[in-house]
Amino acid sequence: MSRRVILFAAIAAVVILLGWYLLLWSPAKSDLDKAKKRTAAAQAQEQQLQAQVRRLRDVRASEPLRRAQLETLRTAIPDTPNLGQFLVDVNDAATKSGINFMSIAPSEPKAPATAVVTPTPTTAPASGTTPTTAATTATPPAAVATPPAEVTLVIQVQGGYFQVMDFLNRLDRLPRLVVTDALNVNADPNTGALTASINARMFVRSIPAGFAGATATPSTTSTTAAGGATTTTAPGAAGATTTTAPGATTSTTGARP
Repeated sequence: MSRRVILFAAIAAVVILLGWYLLLWSPAKSDLDKAKKRTAAAQAQEQQLQAQVRRLRDVRASEPLRRAQLETLRTAIPDTPNLGQFLVDVNDAATKSGINFMSIAPSEPKAPATAVVTPTPTTAPASGTTPTTAATTATPPAAVATPPAEVTLVIQVQGGYFQVMDFLNRLDRLPRLVVTDALNVNADPNTGALTASINARMFVRSIPAGFAGATATPSTTSTTAAGGATTTTAPGAAGATTTTAPGATTSTTGARP
């Protein structure tokens, strides 16, 4: 076989191989690579969807617990002062503790002294302008987080050491959230009985309609009688003292329920 025939055969083989690569293998390989990329993207999306499904299942499984926590929070900080139920609970705690005497002086709900304000970014004056000609832009108002209203309490109890301590523990475990700000304890040198004065606070989600608020004074009700005479009746004063004895019926005067 001559060298020329071998050379032509080799060239033909190379041409056939090159044509097979360009026409068949290269497009197939490109399609295969694209299919692999689509498969990887689909697998990644599947993993993300599975993770979302797991999170949703966890949220659904924890829904009863979250509802219970929300209900506990609503009981701890209710929408209304609900002083009647609070006095019943405190009186029950005093009865179970063996307290000899108890008095409670609640106030009307009032706004807290400070509010949490989220600062907003300010727009600096444009370059080359004076304060009077500075470019002004609409700035959204600062976000104000409204804290719950406060009801201050002055609670006085009398009893033995263990009775007073038990009452304080029961007061701390009440369903209603009560924050103790100050505690003063005095002992009778003759009997050894303790008198504890507790300055505390409980909270309401917002000041209900009809309450004066933090700065306003209690309103009065004017009734015009026959003949043009006017009778002015002041409402129950905030901070009126409610005195109860263990086991006795609790009555509320002054602060609205």
